[in-house]
Amino acid sequence: MSAHSFAIAVRIGDALLRKGWSKTDLANAMGKKAAEISKWMSGQHNFTIETIAKIEAVLGEDIISVKKYRKPVNGYAQMSADKRKYLSDTKEKYGKKK
Repeated sequence: MSAHSFAIAVRIGDALLRKGWSKTDLANAMGKKAAEISKWMSGQHNFTIETIAKIEAVLGEDIISVKKYRKPVNGYAQMSADKRKYLSDTKEKYGKKK
């Protein structure tokens, strides 16, 4: 059993509770057998992205989320607006070192 598979199963279970659905309701909505959903909920299923997307569509909410990140530009990580302002203010206050 994978920790990730178990975590996904827990999130699916939480979503079912919020909707007031049973595993059978999810099975019916997805056109699956109840036994397959039970296997998913045990944390023993290796979920594919496609399966997760279908579950999310049926439940109407995200099961997993991907953190957004800033892509490096010219090998350097992009700075936040706050950091750029701080550096600009510091440069203005103390001048540029030569």
